[in-house]
Formats: sequence, structure tokens, C-alpha cells
Amino acid sequence: MNIFIISSERSELKNLFTLLKRENYKLDGVDVGLEDAISKIQIGNPDIVITNIDLKNNKHGQELNDLASSMEIPFIFITKEIDDFHYERIKNDHPNSHLISEPFGKYSLWSLVDNIGNTRGDICGPNFVRNGHLFLKKNSVFQKIKLADINFMYSEGNYSSIVVDDKKFLIKFSLSKLLTLEQFSCFVRIHRNYAVLRDEITQVDFAEKKLQAKGIDLPFGRTYVKEIRKVMRIPFSKAL
Repeated sequence: MNIFIISSERSELKNLFTLLKRENYKLDGVDVGLEDAISKIQIGNPDIVITNIDLKNNKHGQELNDLASSMEIPFIFITKEIDDFHYERIKNDHPNSHLISEPFGKYSLWSLVDNIGNTRGDICGPNFVRNGHLFLKKNSVFQKIKLADINFMYSEGNYSSIVVDDKKFLIKFSLSKLLTLEQFSCFVRIHRNYAVLRDEITQVDFAEKKLQAKGIDLPFGRTYVKEIRKVMRIPFSKAL
């Protein structure tokens, strides 16, 4: 996850870099130099911007405010005072953004950043989900996959395989974690190892414990029968 930090104080910038020193975070930032920051944000398009700058009270702040409003990048605003006025102002001006009040510990910040990442659909490393598409990076090439085109997904330990027609894409992200992401709510788990698009299930054989999705026969587990019935709107029956 790419995080850009803007601080009006060099010491705070260093502290934030220390707090956010984790393997899956890529950090960049500037202190005071707002013009440089705005340019870097526009070029780098980070996943999250963290700042202590008051966006209303100075020229650079207003420029940053305009940028935050025009780009779909969540901002985390650090504030020494959090009250109804500040909360409503931030939420009204920047619905995708968040407030964190000083003092705070690294775990509070990690939790906030990770929650934003899950909402945006960051999967692992450079892979992410946006606007109904999964973007997978291999070397310097991004593969764009429409979620609606996925035949099924299946688990391979800590990896997940994404099957689209005759192609298979492997990502280092477990199926369980993948299905917790908001963008993957269109999928339903049918087996310990399989998940399919909810709207693509067209046939269910309860005797043989298999179903058909996108014309492909797949097994389903006993544990998932209730959820499959719910998706298919099949009434519960003890006979089945």
C-alpha cells in the first residue's frame, strides 16, 4: 500500500515514518513543502494521504483541499482537537477521509490504514480492486480482470487462483481474506476451496452435492448449503 505523508513539522514526519514502518507499506512524504507534495500526489497517485495540515487556513492548505476533493484518495487528518464541528466538516468536504486525534499509538494508526486498504480493495503488494475490476501486477505489466468475468476462485493454501475462461491467475492472498473485502461481496463461498459469483449459480444438485455456475460443475460442501439456498432463494426442506 502506497502512503504519502505531509506534515508541517519535520519531527512529526519522522515519527509517522517510524510508526508506519511495516513490510506492506510503501512510504513517501514531505514536510512543509506543499507545492512539492501536491505535485508528488498527482504523479504518484498514492492509496492514502496522511496530513496534519489545516486545509482551510492557508493558501497551500486550500490547494491541498481542492486536490483532496478532486481525487478519489482517502485522507487521514491528524488533529489535536476532535469535536462535532471538525468531524462534520471533514466528513462533508471529504466523505472518503478519516480523522485521528493526537496522541495515538501505532496500532490505532495501523488499524485505520488497514481498514481503508480493505475498503479500497488492496490485496497484496501492487494488486488491487477498483470499480469492479481486479488489477494484478506481474513484473511491470498490470492485468485487468473484470470481476463479472471470473468463472470461479479456489484456494491453494495462502494463495488464491482466479479462473477466467482458460486462464488462471495466482495471487498470494488467501480465499478467506479475499472474500472479506467489500468488493468481493458479489461472490459466495460454496466449498472450503471454492467461491463463485452469486448471480451465476444456475443449477444445484443437493443429492450429488454439486452446482453449476457459468456452465461449470463445481462441488459444494455441506457447511455451505444454507448460504447456497439463500442465494438461490430455495426454501429449506429436511427432505433435501
